[in-house]
Amino acid sequence: MIWDLRFRAMGTRTHLLVDGPPELLPPACRQVDRLDRLWSRFVADSDVSRLNRAGDSAVPVEPETAELLARATRAGA
Repeated sequence: MIWDLRFRAMGTRTHLLVDGPPELLPPACRQVDRLDRLWSRFVADSDVSRLNRAGDSAVPVEPETAELLARATRAGA
């Protein structure tokens, strides 16, 4: 069965679809919230905020952020 949930995340309306038991919805929501905190420019210690402050310096980021940046770079090429 497919379950859906609508909520606000990343500054927009989010529609989450889960194909499986309804117990999968809470961890899926937590993951979206985690990514929102990683990529928010309004959270001082987020990966994005630290990258913005770093200038040309290297900054360790979470694997999801590195993947997002790699995909964005490929899409922009």
